[in-house]
Amino acid sequence: MAETRPLTPEGAPRQPGALKLLSGDANPELARKIADALHEPLDEMRITRFADGEYDVKIAHSVRGADVFLIQPTCQPVSENYMQLFIILDALRRASAGRITAVIPYYGYARKEKKTQARDPISAKLMADIITLAGANRVIALDLHADAIQGFFDIPVDHLTAEKLIVEYIRKLHLPNAVIVSPDVGGAKRVGDVARLLDLPIAFVYKRRPKDDVVSEQRVVGDVNGFDAVVVDDLISTGGTLVGVSQALHAEGATSVRVLATHGVLAGSRTRSRCRPKSGTKKSRSCPLRHCWPKRFAACTRIARSANSSSSQQLHGSHCLVRSGDHRDRAGPGGPGGLGGNVIDVDQPCPPPAACRTEERVGDRDRPAPP
Repeated sequence: MAETRPLTPEGAPRQPGALKLLSGDANPELARKIADALHEPLDEMRITRFADGEYDVKIAHSVRGADVFLIQPTCQPVSENYMQLFIILDALRRASAGRITAVIPYYGYARKEKKTQARDPISAKLMADIITLAGANRVIALDLHADAIQGFFDIPVDHLTAEKLIVEYIRKLHLPNAVIVSPDVGGAKRVGDVARLLDLPIAFVYKRRPKDDVVSEQRVVGDVNGFDAVVVDDLISTGGTLVGVSQALHAEGATSVRVLATHGVLAGSRTRSRCRPKSGTKKSRSCPLRHCWPKRFAACTRIARSANSSSSQQLHGSHCLVRSGDHRDRAGPGGPGGLGGNVIDVDQPCPPPAACRTEERVGDRDRPAPP
């Protein structure tokens, strides 16, 4: 008599198959670090571009029934990396993957999570809708710009945070008189959580923006006179806010200023003209630094796998350190805690942007070497 397989009860969750890791072109180094931490290989995938710039994706091996994790942060170039993400998700869905988890350490368009004036789009919600429509069953994100973005998805979202790493790093600085500072009112909750774990006072900087990425006014709310100020933020975009915050804190009597942020976006010529990397340790990164930044300087990301099951992973945040004024402590291998990080002196200029070489991504992840 032939052996019959037991039927799965109706409505019961389907068990995912073998774990498979895939990576887009956004941050292949981060994907390799995750694969090494999990002791799992990265599956082959060919990403090419047609003559008119359109993407084409070829997944080398079968993913039918597999538990697929696609690692594709949507850092700059944001729109291109999003388009890759959508196309790869669609390819995985049409290849009958058992479950598709989009690992998006940096979530682009997150700063457009609400309407600030009439006729504004809510781009963060639009991206969430397209990610779901393209085929994602779950999303893993790191330090979203606004917690409300989790609610934009109709699928489960694991919102991870670098908070504990930041707290650990601040403790190992052994600052005698520290205050935790938010660079804007919106980050007060994030700063409050860090200050609570460290039992330190808080302050924040009020800023007014006449337009995106431009700050016209900054005022410090709270006592920072004689304190070592530690500014905690989710991302560094052009660096203009941090320059202004540093100047405002020094004007109010802060002894030193340090800035810890999860995502080192470091976009635009304004960043290159006002910031110069000084020292650091390369670990991994939620956002890769562009070729105009030396490759040895990068945001530090720790990645660990949860021991609960083969399909449950944890990405334990990244941080980079930006300072002005006090240069006694270094965050390199010999620095406090040895955690490393990206140390940028916001008071020093960098070489002119013309020294940076741009590239066009063509073919299967073939990249010219940085100068």
